[in-house]
Order: sequence, then C-alpha cells, then structure tokens
Amino acid sequence: MNESLFPTLWSGDLGRFVNESDYRELTGESRTPLEIITNATDIPLDRPPEAVERWNRGDLRDVPETNQSVSIGPPTAERARAAYIEDAFVSIFAIQPSTRAHLTPDDTPLYVGDTGSVLALVDYRVDLRDNHTVDNVTYRWRLDSHQVQRVRLLVDGELENETLGSQTPELGFDELAAYPGVRHNLTIEADIAVAVERSKDECLERGANGTCGDWQNETWQIQSALTVTDSRDVTRYRLGVSGYETSYPNGDQGLELYMNRPWLGFETPAGTVRGSWRFYTARDRNWDALRVDSTDGSRQTHSPMHPLQVYAFPMEGGPTIRSTAVTLLDSYGVEMDAPELQPDVYLDVAEDTYTASYGLVVRVEDGSEGSEPTGAVQGLVRGVERPLSDASLATVPLIETELRLSVDSIEDGIATVEISLREASSGRPIETSSQPGVIQIDGTTVDTGPDGTTVQRVSIGNGIVSARYVPEPWWRHTPGYLGDSDAVFASHGSIDIVNAIYQIGIPIGLLLIAAFLVDRITGIPIWPPWRH
Repeated sequence: MNESLFPTLWSGDLGRFVNESDYRELTGESRTPLEIITNATDIPLDRPPEAVERWNRGDLRDVPETNQSVSIGPPTAERARAAYIEDAFVSIFAIQPSTRAHLTPDDTPLYVGDTGSVLALVDYRVDLRDNHTVDNVTYRWRLDSHQVQRVRLLVDGELENETLGSQTPELGFDELAAYPGVRHNLTIEADIAVAVERSKDECLERGANGTCGDWQNETWQIQSALTVTDSRDVTRYRLGVSGYETSYPNGDQGLELYMNRPWLGFETPAGTVRGSWRFYTARDRNWDALRVDSTDGSRQTHSPMHPLQVYAFPMEGGPTIRSTAVTLLDSYGVEMDAPELQPDVYLDVAEDTYTASYGLVVRVEDGSEGSEPTGAVQGLVRGVERPLSDASLATVPLIETELRLSVDSIEDGIATVEISLREASSGRPIETSSQPGVIQIDGTTVDTGPDGTTVQRVSIGNGIVSARYVPEPWWRHTPGYLGDSDAVFASHGSIDIVNAIYQIGIPIGLLLIAAFLVDRITGIPIWPPWRH
C-alpha cells in the first residue's frame, strides 16, 4: 500500500498525540509530516480510495490459524450448533466497493455499485464425545472429515454466486441492476459438514481371568450438516445525471447537472467540481477483538484483522471548484438535518442543517462552442462514474440582449425615460412581464410589455440615469438570456451637462494632482501616468 496514503485511512484512531521528539525516543524512528498530522487530527478525502479494497483483501488473510477443536471470529457473529458442530458462524468481513453515507442522523445507507464483492469469514469447531465404557460396552467416536462444503451469495434470496468451501471466501455480484428496486439484501450462506464414525464394542463372554473372549463390534457413519448465514442491507447506487448545457458568446460552456441523490461531482479538462460530499475511512470496530471458542470455554483476544469501511459525509462549506477556469454559478438540493459522525472522528461536518448538493451549475472557460461536454460524472461509490457525454443534457439557447434608454422629457428634476429591451441579433422584443427576469432602474424593478418597452419616471440626480436587465438564470428558463445595461444623460441643456462633467471630473482631477505631488516630492516616477 502507498505509504503516504496509509496514515489517512484510520479516522477515529487518534489516541494520545505524541510529539516528534518523544516518538523518536520511543521508537527510534522518524515520522513523515503527514503521519504527524494524522496523529493529531483526521483528514478528509476527496474520493473513495481504492486502497481500502486492497487492504481488506490482504487483511482477511491474517485470520489466526485454527484446528477442528477451535472456532475464532468476531464476538458479534451469531453462533449456531448441530450434532458434533459447535460455535459455527459466517461473518461478512467487507462489501466492496461500498460507501456508508451519513445523510442524516437516522439515515446512513450502505451504497454499492452494480458490481462488487462480499468478503467473509467462516469457522466452527468439531465437538466429539469422549470415548467411554459402560459395563461390557465400549463406545468410541472418531472424526472422519470436516469441511466448509460450499459458500453461496444470495441477492434478495436468489442465488447470485457460489464457490467450493473456503474459510475466507470472496464472492462477486455482477449485475445488481437485474434485481428489482434499489434496496437489496446480500446474504452469505455457508454449508458446514462433519463426518463421524461411531463404534460400539460389546464383550459377550469373559474368561475366568476377566479377559473378553468374544467381542461384538458395530460401526455407524454419522453425517452432520449445518448452514450458517450472515446478511447486510445495501442500496444500489446508480448515476442518472440530467440537466442542461449552453454556450456563451465567447465560447465558454455552461453546464447544469442534477441527480436526485447525493453524488460527488464531475471533472472536466478545465477543472474539478465537487459538491457537498467528502470521505473518510475507519475500521469496523466489531473486529477489534476476536472470540475464541474451544472445549475449555470462550475467551477474547486482540484481533489482527481490521477491515476498513469508506464513509461519505456533508462537509461544512459546501461545493468547491479547483480551477480558475471553472466558475460555480449555483448549487441546490434538499435541506437536510446534519448527521453525526462516528465517535472520535474529527472532521468539519456540516452543522444543524445542510443543503445536499443534488444540482451543480458551472461556467467552463475555453469550451469549443457547440462541442460535446467532456469529462466524467462521479458518484459516492468508487468506480461508479459515467462520461459527461452520456449525461442526459438538454441544450438551452443563450441569447444576447440589448437594453436601451432614452429620455422623453424632464420636469422638476424628474425624467421620463423610455426603456427598450430586445434580442440583440434579431431585434425581437423581450416581454419581462410574462417571463422571469426584471429591469432594475433607480432602485426599483420594472417590466416591459409585449412590445419590449416600458416608461418610467426617475429622479435625474447627477444627470446620469442607468438601468440593467437581470434575466432569470439560463438553467431555469428556456431560452436563456444574457443581461445588459445602459446609461444616458438626463439634462435640460449644456449647464446640466457641465454640472455632470464637474461632478465626475473633480474626483479624477484630485487624484491626478495627488499623483503629480508624489512624483515631485518623492522622486517616484509616476507622472505623467500615461507615460506608463
């Protein structure tokens, strides 16, 4: 396993912080900066690590060796018994790839993809009676054979896969989508078989010295079988992303992607977009100790096996962008109660409530106009992703607009202004009263009529009247419009024009005088500014 990744996999295992000097004194070794950090806190992960699956496969091989007289497994495993079989169980070690999602305090589904595997541990012990003699009859028991005959994986009670006997089986499922619904039950069944020879030796006649002179022998072959099971409820995680795409006049690309369940985000050549979700991994504490059963009774011992599980949680702060070439325009989703993480896991989880980022809207620079979106949409389960080109995206035309103001009349410092809003290329009028979007002027919002115009009386103030068109975002209305703005002088004549120039020019003039004085007094070559 990658040594730099390994320390980040054990969230919740902080224990007592040991500074570097004490650590070197105790162990004679030094730690990497990452190892020091993970001794003090937990680190969120950007995606589900594949290393968890490699670790679990290798860790399952660390099961302590036993014989027919000893059974060893997690204390939580449900033990069963049959004739000559004791303390038999099968316990699911890991389902992978999978992610346990902390959605709310009471909702933590275990998400799995359409394909994956189930790792398990099977064990039992054989319990033979002691040989003994009663009067002239001797009873004996001898173990002929014992084995895990067959292990099966069932999905919702139907056989999905099976293998010949193994104490540490790994059984795969290939097409969970073939089963109806999204919630499923994965069950591991293991058949255990024991063959015992039982014999009865009876002395029919004894001599004067007590020696048996006539023995009668009977032998029976006894077959004992037991099936043990363990199961987990899972939720099939599938990506079904839909949304809209558009092209900006400069060639930038607009994307709105939506899925009605939590998802990680998407990657494009221009950058990575992440929603609310981050990850951590932690050991399954049900395996911290092992129960050892034998004829002497039961005891617990430290476990060398520590299966890891991937967890997803809503991170405080919401969606993030990792590129200057991608701009987050909007994110939206369902308002949910913030979950609680496992004890001793220290991460910046959302507090109180959070918005699950079901929808993400971005503007991507330098996209080729009209080209197909490139990149990948990623889910909360490792390996569950789809090309961005496979997403069901409807194209939204994005139209440039032209906002124009003209002053009809001025009376007592109030200007009557005609406002006109049209599509820039076609000249078609835009009626804001019948569709989302407004025009803002003089601190108020106004709407245009069917002819794309309206008249508004505004205070002329310093003589400049400005307005801007604020359209509904393109991903909420078809067709989409781009905003525009305009400004005009509203004056009775040249005196008002001079007054407007005066009010604008005085601040600029003062700034230029200050620059001239700094140049002359300090010698810093900043005058004249146009020289630079």
